[in-house]
Amino acid sequence: MLIAAIVLTPSVLSAAPSSEPVQQPIPPLVRTGDLNAERVPGQLIVKFRAAADPVAVADVESAEALEDVRAVGRSGARLKRTRPGDERGAIERLSRSPLVEYVEPNYIAR
Repeated sequence: MLIAAIVLTPSVLSAAPSSEPVQQPIPPLVRTGDLNAERVPGQLIVKFRAAADPVAVADVESAEALEDVRAVGRSGARLKRTRPGDERGAIERLSRSPLVEYVEPNYIAR
């Protein structure tokens, strides 16, 4: 005989239905591909969300010591210079920011 239990937490019990849609932040898309693939050291391709506050974006760029290099295509993505050897760490940290749409290494295409 299989017995199933449902655990209701206080937050579930007190949640009242609402007609307002809940706006959940969209997590960034981390396009990491193969992190062992050949890539340019110290470079990332970063696209911040279109609605991101420019001051907040500048704060993130400063905290990560990102230096703007140039636009990449027409999507709004930018090539950024970061500390060589810290690309993976920067990708992990940037991917947690709700301001970032996506971040990836600057892979070398052959």
